[in-house]
Amino acid sequence: MRKLLILTIAIILGPVASFGQTSYEEKADQYRELGNYNDAIVYYTLALDGLTAEERLDIVDKRAISYQNNDNQTSALVDYSEIVEFYRKNPERLKFMTSKSRDDWVDFQFDFMNPLFFKATCLFFLERTEEALNELTQYIELSEFNYRGMLYLDALEYRGLCRAQNRDMVGACSDWNNAAQEGSKKCDELWKKHCGN
Repeated sequence: MRKLLILTIAIILGPVASFGQTSYEEKADQYRELGNYNDAIVYYTLALDGLTAEERLDIVDKRAISYQNNDNQTSALVDYSEIVEFYRKNPERLKFMTSKSRDDWVDFQFDFMNPLFFKATCLFFLERTEEALNELTQYIELSEFNYRGMLYLDALEYRGLCRAQNRDMVGACSDWNNAAQEGSKKCDELWKKHCGN
């Protein structure tokens, strides 16, 4: 049904990838800012037509965010997976992997680490706990080896939740305690509720 809707819109609008001076991506951005995620998703999808795998990444990321805001974890997971897998297959595209500079770390966060974290949260909400645990562990290990990821404390929280679902309370309590020690109030509450004596 969604493909039919996109095809219908594309036929009506013709082969031109813009509305006057506004491109499909810009139109999608406007819809997303207004909280109209359904239309944002349609226009992001139209904007992807004809792009290379690398050119797709920014738009796919924005569409994934729209899917998540629309509570569609399955489609968001597909988009985040596309981004993560692109960089796993093409690590040379991440300057930080060779330079290890703090400036390149910021780009690494937005290009790879954040999509990796959000892929893991989609897996968690879809109750694919083992897969979420693996992705969160990679995120945490990359953060501990380099500079702290922006979502490091959140990753510890979610990994603790995954471990708790797998009945690994020692691991869960360790994650929540580590995050609480670094200032996470939420993890402090989880630790007190499930681990404290």
